[in-house]
Amino acid sequence: RPGNGPAASGDGWRFRGGGLIPLTGRDNYRLVGLRTGIAIEFSPDLAADPSLALLLAANWWDANSLNTCADRGESRAVSGIVNRGSPSKEAVGLDDRQMRKARLWEMVR
Repeated sequence: RPGNGPAASGDGWRFRGGGLIPLTGRDNYRLVGLRTGIAIEFSPDLAADPSLALLLAANWWDANSLNTCADRGESRAVSGIVNRGSPSKEAVGLDDRQMRKARLWEMVR
């Protein structure tokens, strides 16, 4: 994954995808750490800390400009960015997410 050292470094496991939007790869941990001032690159388990999870996810969301896609209702595009553009992964769970989004909108309207 982006920014990880060689396999022997252990980075693959250390930066394996933690948090509400699973951060994956040292680069993502570094990016969110710089944006929030939280040293999660050096303490990656913090990504799963419930007191930080929303802040970290929101910063990653903002850093990747996901509001633009979300505001247009482009769930597939959001999924593609979250899954790093993997066409085989962007649709995994998409129907379920779209159904949940529709139910949420019914509740808030």
